[in-house]
Amino acid sequence: MTPNRDETAAPPTAVVRAIVDAPQPVVNTRYLAGEFDVEPAELREELYELVDDGVLEHLEIRGRTHLWWLSLEAEADLDDWLE
Repeated sequence: MTPNRDETAAPPTAVVRAIVDAPQPVVNTRYLAGEFDVEPAELREELYELVDDGVLEHLEIRGRTHLWWLSLEAEADLDDWLE
C-alpha cells in the first residue's frame, strides 16, 4: 500500500514551504534533509515524485549533488500551496 504523501517524511506542502523559506531559491538535498531532520536518501524518492508531478525542477551535478527548485507552475500557484 502506498503511504499518504502527507504522512511521508516531507509532505509536498512542507517541501514547497521549505524551498520558499530557504535563503536561496535553489536548494540541495542535504539542505532539505536538515529541514526535515532525516537522511538525504530518505527524501530522494519523494522529491523525484514532486518532479514527476510538475512541482519541482531538478538538476544532478556530477552524479552526486542534486539541486531542487520550484517549477514555474508551482510558483504561479504558490498561494494555493501556502494556504
